[in-house]
Amino acid sequence: MMAIAIFGCIVYAALIAWIMYGWTATKEIELTERESEWTPVTIIIPCRNEEDNIEACIRSIQKLRYPVSLLEVIVIDDHSTDHTADIVTHYPGVKYIKLTENQGKKAAIAEGVALASFDTVALLDGDCTVGKNWLQAIHQGFVDTKAEMLTGPVMVDPRGGFLPSFEFLETATMMAITANGHHRQKYFLANGANMAFRKQAFYTAGGFGNNEEIASGDDVFLFRNAVAHQIPTAFLKCKEAVVITGPQAGIWQLLTQRKRWATKTKAYASKAIWTIQTVVFAMALFTVITFLLGLYYDGKILFAFLLLVLVKGLVDWIFLYRMASWFGHKKPMVFFIPAQALYLVTIIYSGIMALWPTPYEWKERNIKF
Repeated sequence: MMAIAIFGCIVYAALIAWIMYGWTATKEIELTERESEWTPVTIIIPCRNEEDNIEACIRSIQKLRYPVSLLEVIVIDDHSTDHTADIVTHYPGVKYIKLTENQGKKAAIAEGVALASFDTVALLDGDCTVGKNWLQAIHQGFVDTKAEMLTGPVMVDPRGGFLPSFEFLETATMMAITANGHHRQKYFLANGANMAFRKQAFYTAGGFGNNEEIASGDDVFLFRNAVAHQIPTAFLKCKEAVVITGPQAGIWQLLTQRKRWATKTKAYASKAIWTIQTVVFAMALFTVITFLLGLYYDGKILFAFLLLVLVKGLVDWIFLYRMASWFGHKKPMVFFIPAQALYLVTIIYSGIMALWPTPYEWKERNIKF
């Protein structure tokens, strides 16, 4: 058991080092003051039941340091059953469109792209807010990377205690994994809460392909199709490009979100993604198994458990501290130890849901397989 633990520690440490190097090697975008070169942008906000968040989202857009004449905002309502429509229509500068059919987020995005007046499209979720230089960062990202599709950094607001801090650290990890894939051109992940692309690139890629029936994955399916059509993509590593989203309301909501994300894995995962997920899942599962066996079968096995915890803890601490520093929020590291325990639960749960998905409810919709 100890030999397996040592081998697992070496593989896990090598994986995290590989990801961290890819993040570090990704060139950071710096903004310039070439306002004359800024291009018109259509911001599309697909949303459903966002009455608690959509106003903050729109207000953050209104504070953008970007010429109003170069900006179009379209909110595509995916059949909200709350007061989202009342709030959005209160803002005369925002175009409000309600889907005619109950089709989901991918249909909402496709409708928004079809209605977009400008060639450059930026996607933003209704529960997110942006900084004043968000569009400048996107513009600079297109110029510097020469890409036709960009995915930018997303940060969960860590204020509020343990759960928000946990989600902040977990999302920061996903940003590093995403950047690593684009840098190495080995796999191509994205986050639909912060994406931008040229309108023609969207159509050349075929949109979401044949994955409209899958509730989640509007981001990764689009990027997968783009790569298949040789459309250049990139991760927009820029602090000014960070989009902020709120944490889940509780543990149950968190697990439901992880289930929703996990159910798309079989449809998009490449060999590289499967390798990353397998190593992380196996490390988590083996850590739990050694603890249980040491507790109820043979106490000597607990030495293997301690080795796993110490090595994983050290590796994760270094990695997460660097990511938290980049995002400018080190306080969540106070919850590092309990976050490690919850992470074991969410990883094992997500792995099981990826292999054997079950129905779930998302925004008052029952999703079946």
